[in-house]
Order: sequence, then structure tokens, then C-alpha cells
Amino acid sequence: MNKKNDILKTIQELHLEIEKAVSPEKMSNDVRMMNFKIRPLSGDVNLLTSLNNKGFIEILWKIGKLDEFYIREVKKFNLKEKEILKNFFVSLHDKFQQQLNKLNFSLEKTKAKPAFFEMEIIKEIKNRKSN
Repeated sequence: MNKKNDILKTIQELHLEIEKAVSPEKMSNDVRMMNFKIRPLSGDVNLLTSLNNKGFIEILWKIGKLDEFYIREVKKFNLKEKEILKNFFVSLHDKFQQQLNKLNFSLEKTKAKPAFFEMEIIKEIKNRKSN
């Protein structure tokens, strides 16, 4: 198999991994283990009863899986191939970012208008090397 097929195979594997059926509970547990940190920047985030919005968790899960997959797979390729993969992963990451930006966190119980707020989502990366 040539390298072009290897890259295509890797992309197909990623697609299967992030689109597989996973229960919301499993996604929520996985997201907790992925070390995402959420920091409010502006607006009243306290109006939200929780950030357990299914769409929010699903997108975070996909971003986390994308990051894990990239870290695991990128070392298999040469510099030119890594650049191709990086560009693909960045475009997919941007797509998920846009989906996050469009989520509606309206307050259903109070029938209030959607709350507007800004938050920063950071994924802490553990240093795997020990000194």
C-alpha cells in the first residue's frame, strides 16, 4: 500500500471513530477524562443550570477524539504527509468550533431568551515524559 492510501485509510479510520454511535453517558464520561477546562469570559454563565447540553458534549467529545487520534497517528508519517494530515485535522477542528459557536443554550424552564455568553475551552495536555 502506498503512502497516499495510508493517509486516506487514516482519515477513514478517524471518520469511523468520531462518527460511531456512543451513548451520551459514555461521551460525558469521556469528556471528563479528556481534561477540558471551561472558563467564562463574559456574560452570565450562572444562568445555565449545567453545561450538559447534548450537542455541547458531543462536539467536545469529537474534538477530544480528534486530538487523541492526531497525536496517536501523526508520528507514522513523514513531514509532507504530516502537513497534509495537519491541514485536514485543522479544517475538521474549525468545523467543530463553528458548531460550538452555533449551539443554543436557551433556558427552557424559564422560557427566557437565550443567554449570551462567551467561554474559553482549554484541553490540558498531560506531559507523558517523566524526568
